[in-house]
Parts: sequence; C-alpha cells; structure tokens
Amino acid sequence: MPVPEIIGRQNLLCRKSEVWKPPVFSGSGTWSGRILAYVRRLLDLQAASLWADLSVVLKQLSGTVVDVGCGAQPYRNLLMPEVRYIGIDTAAADQKFGYLTGDTLYYDGATFPLAAESRKC
Repeated sequence: MPVPEIIGRQNLLCRKSEVWKPPVFSGSGTWSGRILAYVRRLLDLQAASLWADLSVVLKQLSGTVVDVGCGAQPYRNLLMPEVRYIGIDTAAADQKFGYLTGDTLYYDGATFPLAAESRKC
C-alpha cells in the first residue's frame, strides 16, 4: 500500500540516505574535549550507560586492546597508560561519518589490517 503524500513535505521513505549525522563522540584528552564528553553523557543515556560500564572494565585490561569499529576512539582514554591500543575503523570514516584519527588503521573491507599471526587467540 503506498504511503500518502503530505502536501509540502518530502516522503522520508523515499530518501536514499540519511541527512542528519550525529556529532562525533570523542573522548579527547583535552580539557574542552573532556567537558564536551561529560555534557554528552548527561544528555545521551546510551553514551552514559556505555561510559559507566566501560570505565570499570577497561581499567582492568592489560596487554594489547584491538578496538574494531573504534570511531573517534571515545573510550581510549579509559585504558591504563601501559595498555597498547590499536584502533580499526572503516576506510569510509571521513566520507560517511566526518572524522579521521591519525593512529587508526583503516579497513577497506577486503584485507583486515592486522597480520594473520597477530589475530591468534
């Protein structure tokens, strides 16, 4: 059954892509970045819940942490300084989400950016 058109409004079901993009959730180590992350956690219950759970778990980790789908790495600062962090994200992060992080490995969907021997459990 076709969706009726409302005069003067675009049928949102006909859009090919999202127009609105959420702001990048960054866990920047800067003073202003920490303030923005705090405000975001006050307003975004999902972000607040993730932060609360991860702030406990990530402080207990050691060795190397591989964060697949790391985005702008908002939870990286929750790790202890001696933990080696490897962030992996989609090669289209800049185009689709509007961010690039300097020390992130970008995955094109064909070849995973870690050597096979480093992926053993």
